[in-house]
Amino acid sequence: MAIKIIQRAAVDPKFMECVLNIYRAFMMREKERAAEYPAGAKEYIKKRAPAHARILAITTVGHSQGRVGAEYELTRLRVLPYEKFMTVAHKGADGKLKKYLVGVTKPVVIKDNGKTYFLGPYAIYVPADAFDAQNSGSFHFIPTKFPQSNLRHPHHVVKNNPQGMHPLDKHASTCWGGFGPAIRVLLDIPDIPELFRLLQMYVSRYDAGSVLSFIRNLDFPTTEEA
Repeated sequence: MAIKIIQRAAVDPKFMECVLNIYRAFMMREKERAAEYPAGAKEYIKKRAPAHARILAITTVGHSQGRVGAEYELTRLRVLPYEKFMTVAHKGADGKLKKYLVGVTKPVVIKDNGKTYFLGPYAIYVPADAFDAQNSGSFHFIPTKFPQSNLRHPHHVVKNNPQGMHPLDKHASTCWGGFGPAIRVLLDIPDIPELFRLLQMYVSRYDAGSVLSFIRNLDFPTTEEA
């Protein structure tokens, strides 16, 4: 019996550089928050100690040491069900340059009522400033089959946008359902590999009782594998 080799996700060095910068910015914010904490800085640091210890290990330890450090963070990304991770800088319609952490998933397949829907890979865009702003409202889940899709996913759509508008300039609506609280925690801590793991789970699920668009109505082909 042949051994099945699982292809690991490719991680662009610029992606890891952006991850480390986000973590360093988090630690700087934590110092400011500790100084302003009503019960005192020591109490705040005690309360947030696990997150601080993890981030400090990643930003100061290059090699994998007891499942900590930047190398282990990279390993956590590579084993996720993604094809690749990269960064994208996009100049929006407002003229501002915005940087995104991007993960391209492996093909997404969803089954519902005896039917199989092949949605293909998704390019998941997470703004680098989402961790500072604690805002998941500007995430984009773009099907690579049809980037101009407006009905991108049963739980993520864009509406009333001019034809030909760049996908990242479109205003998206996302129904997070039960994922919302966990997403907020992962933006706060932060834990980027765990965040992308959860986001892949998000695009792979379908709750017919809580949809922005029924899966049968998506505006791109879903009858064939990507």
